[in-house]
Amino acid sequence: MIRNRIMKIKRIISIALVSFLLAFNTNAQLAVSAALDSTHMMIGDQMRLHLSIQYPPNINIVKVDYSELEKDEDFELLSNGNFDTLDQNGLLILQKDLLFSIYDSGSFYVPPIKVDYSFNGQSQSKSTYKIQVDVMTPQQDSVYLTAIKPIIKEARTWRDLLPIFIGVFVLILVLGLVFYLVNRRGKEVAPPPPIRKVPAHEIANDKLTGLKKKQLWQNGEVKAYQSELTYIVREYLENRYDAQALESTTSEILSQLKSLDFDDNMKSQLREMLELADMVKFAKAEPPVEAHERLMNYAESFVDKTKPELTEEGYKEGLVELPPE
Repeated sequence: MIRNRIMKIKRIISIALVSFLLAFNTNAQLAVSAALDSTHMMIGDQMRLHLSIQYPPNINIVKVDYSELEKDEDFELLSNGNFDTLDQNGLLILQKDLLFSIYDSGSFYVPPIKVDYSFNGQSQSKSTYKIQVDVMTPQQDSVYLTAIKPIIKEARTWRDLLPIFIGVFVLILVLGLVFYLVNRRGKEVAPPPPIRKVPAHEIANDKLTGLKKKQLWQNGEVKAYQSELTYIVREYLENRYDAQALESTTSEILSQLKSLDFDDNMKSQLREMLELADMVKFAKAEPPVEAHERLMNYAESFVDKTKPELTEEGYKEGLVELPPE
């Protein structure tokens, strides 16, 4: 009784062990295959080689070796595409198509492709079988050669001569350009005249002298006289001290003068001159006759007292750039 039980247990263990070994061997299997679209092809045509690798997940593909195919002189590998991966019933399947051609006639064998893989730390490999492929030369029909006929020349038209005309025209343009450039280099171009730098007080004095010669207030043009007189003074302030005088109001100009080193007497004279001109221009006031001469004297005195110091190199301040004469 006990002995029979022991025999049954041994039998069950043996069956389980065999099943395990069978399952182990099945999982360890790797299959690699290659197939052609056809075993016949015309010389120079392209043929596809379908490569397939099936293996369980516990196998690691190390390398797919195409060296035998690549070094075979009869084959020219045109394209080696990428693998497509499939999962079918627990097996991994790698598939790809290789495109090749053969440029000679006869019977050839597609060289094997080797797959290196590892299983349980052991390196192994499998290769595809050689595949025979017959390469044929197309049959040529009999063709009778005819005699060579002479070339028929067509009559020339203006379109045939058009390229010649264009070429001559372009040549004339190029020669004319070269002639122009050569002659231009021979002529010395005179340098532009230098820009004049004139002291601001000289400009103001010239304009004050010109204003006196016009005798505007003597002829009843008081407003024009006062406007031109104050314009000359404003322009002098802007040229000499870089003050914003031409576009500023009287109060703004007087405010700017506070930062300049003028004595109170000159500031008072400028104030009287600017305010009187404003009254004439805007309030139509008529100042006494003696005011015109007095304001002219104020302006000439102001310019003379504020002109920069003359050095051996000339005036260094208050210079105004004027275009060449």
